[in-house]
Amino acid sequence: MPLTRVLRRIQRQRVDRYRLLGEFIRGEGGVDDDTQPRAAERLHPVLLPPRSSAVGRLLKELSVPGVSVAALVRDGRRRADPPGDELLEAGDVLVLFGADLDVRNAEQRLLE
Repeated sequence: MPLTRVLRRIQRQRVDRYRLLGEFIRGEGGVDDDTQPRAAERLHPVLLPPRSSAVGRLLKELSVPGVSVAALVRDGRRRADPPGDELLEAGDVLVLFGADLDVRNAEQRLLE
């Protein structure tokens, strides 16, 4: 197989993976000052470490005011709008959706 063909295939895979990430992480521009939170809502992924208080709990048991869980990524597979009876595991990625300040507060609570 010609080297140029291999390089094109690698580049195409790279572009596809960045496109997938773009579905979860929207633009990071705007004000980061807590006194002026962004009005726009955004998606933000949170990786649950083994020490997270959320591990071993049901999704519906999480207390994340002002934020919804848009997706759950486990073992490389994304599940949009996961059910509330989903048991969370270490290594899960929760994709949070909400206002910037609410999302940051929710992330902090999930990482405790």
